[in-house]
Amino acid sequence: KVEVVQEEMKPRSLSFVGDIMLARRVETYLDAYGSDYAYSNLPEVSSSTVLFGNFEAAIPEVHKHTPDLTFSFSVDEQHIPALRAYGFQYMSLANNHAFDKGSEGFVNTTNVLSEQGLKSFGVPDELGTTSIAYVELAEKTVAVIGLHALGKKLDSTSLKKIFEKASEQTELQIVYVHWGTEYQPVHSKAQSDLAHTLVEMGAEAVIGHHPHVVQDIELYKGVPIFYSLGNFIFDQYFSTEVQEGLWVEMEVATDNSVEYTLKGVTSIGSWSAPRFMSAYENDVFLQTLAKKSTKSIYEQIENGKITQ
Repeated sequence: KVEVVQEEMKPRSLSFVGDIMLARRVETYLDAYGSDYAYSNLPEVSSSTVLFGNFEAAIPEVHKHTPDLTFSFSVDEQHIPALRAYGFQYMSLANNHAFDKGSEGFVNTTNVLSEQGLKSFGVPDELGTTSIAYVELAEKTVAVIGLHALGKKLDSTSLKKIFEKASEQTELQIVYVHWGTEYQPVHSKAQSDLAHTLVEMGAEAVIGHHPHVVQDIELYKGVPIFYSLGNFIFDQYFSTEVQEGLWVEMEVATDNSVEYTLKGVTSIGSWSAPRFMSAYENDVFLQTLAKKSTKSIYEQIENGKITQ
């Protein structure tokens, strides 16, 4: 028999979720039930997708449990292996909590993530080569650009340089951005102004996080803007909306079209441990999302598929 050696299969898609915060009350649950508690209601991540999340905290060398109702998030590094074991591969640090434990805490965060096989990208206070994550898919090479735009205006010259750098090595550029107003169900003018600028600079999709709720989807010049994916793992329980999130999978087809699959997640009934919504829950969730989004893609959102 002739042994056939198959070339290693490259992933076909990228998947994105919103905020992941493993401190405060979430840590209480992880300590009590195990580091994998937060992922215990989720199916395995397909080997055909590369999973991104926004790491909303710091991992300092000396960890102390973050008290409830305080906002300087410290994560115990013992809980990071489970994050990678579940299937996350990339973590954005371009957010307002990455410096919660200072610059030393930030450096330790990047080191711990790297040691556990997680690639971090993005810096809260600057734009540079570390803002870009490069992923080689089966059909395209993609750049994911991590931006922190909360309460500040990004320098257009620096943004152009980032896009120029990314486009030199990739065929698709995706922006993964921290911005917006907390708990608002639709985007702000500041968000749309920046999003439109990013599209005009070459972004093929703009994917946001920070507001802790799922915001509307806009189609601008044929490019989808997911204004906020909401929470993924967090310790907010005071409303339905803060316990719901949007999982977006972006797949590049052989004909170079891009399809976005939308799936609702919820932690209602299992605090800080999300699960994919049931068919009925997902239908209601997507209908609600479609009603506040661009009308031309109403049916696509309702059906959970946007084709670009």
